[in-house]
Amino acid sequence: MTIYLATNSAKDVSGSLGDVTTADRFDADYVSSAIRTYYLAGGSYPIGISHPYDVSADAETWIHMDMYLPVTNTISADGTWLRGISHENNLAFYCSVTNGAFTPRVYTAAGTFTDGASFFLPVGLNTIDFHYSDDGTTALFEVYSNSALIGSASMASTSVGNRGGVQRLQLDNNDLVGAHADGFISQIIWANESTVGLKMQEIAPNAVGNYSTLSATITEVADDDGTTGWASATATDKQSYTILGYTAPVGRQVHSVVPGFKMRVGATGPQNIRPFLRISAVDYNGPADIGPFGPTKNGFVGHAWTLNPATGLAWTPAEVAAIEAGFEVKA
Repeated sequence: MTIYLATNSAKDVSGSLGDVTTADRFDADYVSSAIRTYYLAGGSYPIGISHPYDVSADAETWIHMDMYLPVTNTISADGTWLRGISHENNLAFYCSVTNGAFTPRVYTAAGTFTDGASFFLPVGLNTIDFHYSDDGTTALFEVYSNSALIGSASMASTSVGNRGGVQRLQLDNNDLVGAHADGFISQIIWANESTVGLKMQEIAPNAVGNYSTLSATITEVADDDGTTGWASATATDKQSYTILGYTAPVGRQVHSVVPGFKMRVGATGPQNIRPFLRISAVDYNGPADIGPFGPTKNGFVGHAWTLNPATGLAWTPAEVAAIEAGFEVKA
């Protein structure tokens, strides 16, 4: 599995209304906040989620999140909810709403489409997984709620081999409720294999680590303020941070460790970073230099270590607690 994105921050979701700590809008066993989104009648207030990685060779896309939905199963809910946009910048899947019933739609590479049977989403806090694939035989879009398949659409493919993956997700939230009632999302995971059953647990930076070329303090990245951060104009500068312990939730195992960075670059100067983990005084670099996706050069970047690079084995909670994470500035 490749995890492209694991975040619980509004800074990684364009068009959101910020992070909130309202009780019952998120699962407090894993995260400490949720991302607020519009769900408003009579208008469209979309939010966007994307990542910078090449998905042109992917056989499938999975997008996971906890979602707190206001009441939508009413006759006043008639609009659009969801768009998945391929790496080719074309629609891959879509979901509309009529009288509160959600209708999934899947598109082929030729732009043809078909609708599946309508379904109702549960209100309140639930775990939602979206799955898309087009293997050259069948184009498929599925929606899971709390690990159970509740809706799907499929049709014969027009592609030759895998069409590739989805690059961007847009939640339209257009005309879904009869009065102003915002929704909330959290625990966003984007991958190229099944995300059903996964959870995202956030771990905040606690202190500056072995490398402090960019800053001697952790405040700039620990305050959840999008206007502050670590900055450098010199390739080879390195910065790292430590965490304050780690405990796995009861009954859960660590799937991957994903240090993530909200990155913005200027018109000149270094354009990339190389994430790394530092374990027992040894640095383990990510496989490639990476930079933010799109013309704004502003977005989430990171790398997922599914195995502990020091042992080649699955992570233990004690090993996670001892890691140091950071990045090197690259041209």
